[in-house]
Amino acid sequence: MNDHYIWRRFVSFVASLVALLLSTQAWAQLAEGQPKFLGNVIGQSVPSNFAQYWNQVTPENAGKWGSVEGTRNQMNWAQLDAAYDFAQQNGFKFKGHTLVWGSQYPSWMTSLSAAEQRAEIEQWIQLYAQRYPNTWAIDVVNEPIKTPLPFKAALGGDGVTGWDWVITSFQLARKYLPNTKLLINEYGTENDPPVRAQYINIINLLKARGLIDGIGVQAHYFNLDNMSASQMTATLNDYASTGLDVYISELDITGGGTEAGQAAKYQELFPVMWNHSSVKGITLWGYIVGQVWRDGTGLINSNGSKRQAMVWLENFFKTSPGFSISATPGSASVSRGATAAASIAVTRTGGFTGSVSFAVSGLPTGVTATFTPPSTTGDSATLTFSASSTATLGTSNVMVTATSGTLSSTATIALAVGGGTQPDFSISAQPSSLTIKPGASGSAALEIARFGGFTGSVSLGASGLPSGVTATFSPASTTGNSSSLTLTASSSATVGSATVTITASSGTLSRSATLRLIVNTDDGSGNVTITPVVASSNAWFNEQQIRISHTVPLTALTVTVVIQRTTGLSVAGQHNSVGGQINQTITSSASAFTYQFTLAPGQTLNPGVDRVFAAQTRGSGTEHPTSGDAYTITYTTGGQTFTRSGTF
Repeated sequence: MNDHYIWRRFVSFVASLVALLLSTQAWAQLAEGQPKFLGNVIGQSVPSNFAQYWNQVTPENAGKWGSVEGTRNQMNWAQLDAAYDFAQQNGFKFKGHTLVWGSQYPSWMTSLSAAEQRAEIEQWIQLYAQRYPNTWAIDVVNEPIKTPLPFKAALGGDGVTGWDWVITSFQLARKYLPNTKLLINEYGTENDPPVRAQYINIINLLKARGLIDGIGVQAHYFNLDNMSASQMTATLNDYASTGLDVYISELDITGGGTEAGQAAKYQELFPVMWNHSSVKGITLWGYIVGQVWRDGTGLINSNGSKRQAMVWLENFFKTSPGFSISATPGSASVSRGATAAASIAVTRTGGFTGSVSFAVSGLPTGVTATFTPPSTTGDSATLTFSASSTATLGTSNVMVTATSGTLSSTATIALAVGGGTQPDFSISAQPSSLTIKPGASGSAALEIARFGGFTGSVSLGASGLPSGVTATFSPASTTGNSSSLTLTASSSATVGSATVTITASSGTLSRSATLRLIVNTDDGSGNVTITPVVASSNAWFNEQQIRISHTVPLTALTVTVVIQRTTGLSVAGQHNSVGGQINQTITSSASAFTYQFTLAPGQTLNPGVDRVFAAQTRGSGTEHPTSGDAYTITYTTGGQTFTRSGTF
């Protein structure tokens, strides 16, 4: 450990101690307890009231390469250290800004050869990663469309994809920051559909290569001041279609330059952004008048008084009216030529009294849906499915969406369509994926649903088996409603994945289901690697992580971290690198804090590397002994359930 690091920790300790001794109030940030963060930027110094309002940190300028290395090989980390240390001490997410940008880069870069430029860019990313290992997320490339790198040829230029230099930037970031969310960031896409389409094209190139974890939408005043709520919703829907998390990264609003206009525009647009399911956090680009980059965007005057928009924002988080919906039953069956019904319950919170309208998507061909009533100020509605005589057979996941103004909520119903008055049947397999080792076997349960009085014997067969794998059914034919399929791999079976088609036939009727089969070597863990990591440990803040790598899909996952409740320790938060597929909870007892991360029902977690599940605590001046903290991970893959536990 070098002397500079020890000095940084000492300075950080003293600053934290002074802040603690001088503090007269335990701040509760506006979005504390919310599933999303509300952050802000830190400029040349940390505002004294930052932690009163915000719970995420982005350095305004200190993290830009030109600010750090204005003179070649002379690094000035001081302001970036201050922002990073403040975030760590308070348990706030820290986002780096930015690694590669066509502005505010070191001017000396333009005099180097392409090879030297490439080496310097990589060194910059490496040095950043070494100094700030707990960076939660980072803008890898900032403004690739609006402000491209003038020496992008050093990173491959446009290349085959048209954006090879962006891809190379993300590859380098993934290499040196494997546990950090990698984001892209751009402005001017909010109300410009052609530019937005171009941005999404870049995003999809990165997504196809597994290089991107989220999308930054800057949302500056020069776009938002002239936008409507419906336009913002359309923009966010476009980004949601990528399947990636969205972050409003540099929000500011002037509302035409008046205090009342700013407040009105915040009231119109902020709920749209905050309540959109794809948006996982919002960062404002400054808040103190006189310390913001553009006049009219501040929220708090230099004397501490609050502008109208800030008063409204505080009230928004105090009340936050909203609702959620649920469907009962969660699965339904309807025969051709018949109807079936489900009940939709509306749960209202925060005094919400608005009218909720319903819609449905994902219906199979030949099935229609009606709601009674189609909108309601009450607490329930009835959804009726009607299947035509030619409706497509099988099971579909139907999504019910309820909206009220800028608020929305969804629920899913698994709808099975049967043969109606004509004798018919369908077949399904559970689980839908199996993993077996050479020399071993695995089983799936087969369910046969009969319609229209069908009583015939159903014969079963399998195709698409990899070499060295055999299939047996028990029974091989049945007049009942179930059978089991056992797949056995020989010691020389072909390793890899295959789609196995299960065919059920009876006379002229033939129905099928598919099952994903993975044959691979396994150490008994289901090809899942679990690593406990103490990512940060000091007298003021701790982050303990479970990192999971898996080469197979997981159909169920629960990560439980139990932290001893030592003197002065309190909950700071939790986060994960997966995103919306994971439900998070924290419970406490007299002796421990329990952090739980659970894969949502019906979700599948595709193979991934170093997925992070982090439990955060705050200290009060005494370092917490992490060695006694424990974890338990339960997961299901290939039809098998594993439970593993240990200590940090």
